[in-house]
Amino acid sequence: MKIYDITAIARPIDLKYPTNKAIVLLSMMVIVASTLFQTVTGQGFLDSVWRGFIASLAVFLSWAIARELDPEYDLSAFVTAGLSLFGLIFFGDPIIIVLFWILLLTRVVNRTSGLPARMLDSLFLLALAGWLTFYGNFIVGLMTSLAFLLDGILSRPRRHQLLFACLPLLIIAIPFYLNGIKFGENELSLTLELAVVVVSLLFLLIIFDSRKVRAVADQTAELLDPVRVQSAQVLALATAILISLLHGSPGIVAIMPLWAAIVGTLLYRFYILAKTSFHHSG
Repeated sequence: MKIYDITAIARPIDLKYPTNKAIVLLSMMVIVASTLFQTVTGQGFLDSVWRGFIASLAVFLSWAIARELDPEYDLSAFVTAGLSLFGLIFFGDPIIIVLFWILLLTRVVNRTSGLPARMLDSLFLLALAGWLTFYGNFIVGLMTSLAFLLDGILSRPRRHQLLFACLPLLIIAIPFYLNGIKFGENELSLTLELAVVVVSLLFLLIIFDSRKVRAVADQTAELLDPVRVQSAQVLALATAILISLLHGSPGIVAIMPLWAAIVGTLLYRFYILAKTSFHHSG
């Protein structure tokens, strides 16, 4: 049995590709380096290993999310991985389960595997989003509902996703009824607010440029649908903005690898633009 017999949104790491080997090696190095660092600074061994594992997952997920945001250029994901390493040092550990949810969310919409989400994929994403939403993260429910809606109306739609789009909204109503929807008590500093605004505006250039995406799907080798790619980019950016503005600095820390993916793809695109301009001028 192959993995695609079970799920359509997985993207297995094929070690025949040098970039995949590189991210696996980097992830292993992060585990070792982080574990040693935590141990030297006085943490217990088991706690150090756990922190190293979390750090490795954060770097890997940032790389994976960047591949979804910028399927055109594989190397932008490594710029992202580097930024995530710095983010882990300066900001601390993000919330891994939220990053995993963001990764699945984008894959349902952009279909980088080339296959539409299966019923089991939708049920798993709904269960994950429902669990996160029930504990007060109503943005998760809102964005999940939007992802299902997009998958149900964009090219080659899966109409049953329209039903799934309604369910997260019902889940949002449960904690709202019990406790009311609580916004984060932490506010962003003016500097961070400006950074969010500037980075978000610049990322719109990536979204606009993706109208001519030339990347192909993993399983079908067909060109990715530009509208689906752009929709996933908008969804990820909106998620980053809402979590950051509503939950303040802790929100940014929680999804730091997502911001690293947004900034990393931007930096790599600027590098490509500068490189192209240099060659043309030469």
